[in-house]
Amino acid sequence: MSTSPHRHGPEDTSDGPSAHEQCEQMRRESEELCFLRQLKPAHTKAVAALKLATDNYGKNSLQLVPFYLVLVEISLRERQLKPAEEVLSLVNWLLVKDRKVGVDNSTIQTGAGASEPELPEETKNLLVIRMNKLYSLLHLEYGAFSEGLQRAAHGAYHCSLLFGPDHLYTSELYVCLGLIFHRMQRAAVRQQQAQPQQESQQQQRELQQRNQQNDSALAMLDKVVDIWYRFLTNPPEDTAAWMLEHRRLRVQEASSMLQQIVSIRQNLLGSKHVATGEVQYTLGLLFSS
Repeated sequence: MSTSPHRHGPEDTSDGPSAHEQCEQMRRESEELCFLRQLKPAHTKAVAALKLATDNYGKNSLQLVPFYLVLVEISLRERQLKPAEEVLSLVNWLLVKDRKVGVDNSTIQTGAGASEPELPEETKNLLVIRMNKLYSLLHLEYGAFSEGLQRAAHGAYHCSLLFGPDHLYTSELYVCLGLIFHRMQRAAVRQQQAQPQQESQQQQRELQQRNQQNDSALAMLDKVVDIWYRFLTNPPEDTAAWMLEHRRLRVQEASSMLQQIVSIRQNLLGSKHVATGEVQYTLGLLFSS
């Protein structure tokens, strides 16, 4: 792995941002453009950020993973599934490679790679969780529901162990699970409509399965609304620092999740159902926070 020349040259005494700061700023800007659904400029900015980060850290650096994940998210929103899949495979390889390297702590690293800053373990865990989330959404778009459920469930389990089952991070995986169950139910309805009339007993089994999928979807989404409602009405003591760091992106992400839940609850329960009103109220709390 190579690193940027400024790590080995004389100390930079200029007041301008470092290469690392420039990379991070460009990545954050691409994320914001993505959340604002300005996908073309988001993609352009993300590619430029990745190029700068590659020049800075080296092409096989774990530091590139956040930049790759932004590209995946943009590609999924653009419905460019094959590029998203290819980048996720690269992310998976980088994360697996890092785990294998970390097993043998007796090896003393020398050369350019030795100067690369080590990512905190919590950051690495978050990258794995986010990778599983994006993999689950990719499988959802492909209609590979079993694989999507497996990825989302693994991410939710891992996130629950690290941060707790009621953490905001974990809520993002619950949304993935809910969306997959909901899409499975819709696919089953379409399949039944396309088939000729079936025997009563088989119809009953399929109806029961669809009801179970509906219940599973609603249960996952209920959990998301509950987590965000409790956070917004009874925030933790360090919420000011948290909101200062994450406010714009986290609010945009939460807004997107809650709006999807509004749509699903309206579809399954009706616009006047108390649960639909609950998520709309939570969405209002989010924007007024």
